[in-house]
Amino acid sequence: IPALTELGVPAADIARVHRPIGLNIGSRTPAEIAIATLAGLIADRNARPGGFDF
Repeated sequence: IPALTELGVPAADIARVHRPIGLNIGSRTPAEIAIATLAGLIADRNARPGGFDF
C-alpha cells in the first residue's frame, strides 16, 4: 500500500485491492494458484464471498 501511495495511485483505487488474492483452497502448484485466483475473481464479479458461505 505504501508503494502504491508513493506512485500516486488514488486511495479509492488502493481500497479495491484484495490481498491475498484467490480463494484459500490450499493451492501449491502454479496451476492450482491460478484456479484459486480465477475463482476469487469470479466470486467478486458475482458479488459472492467464495468458500462455503452461500
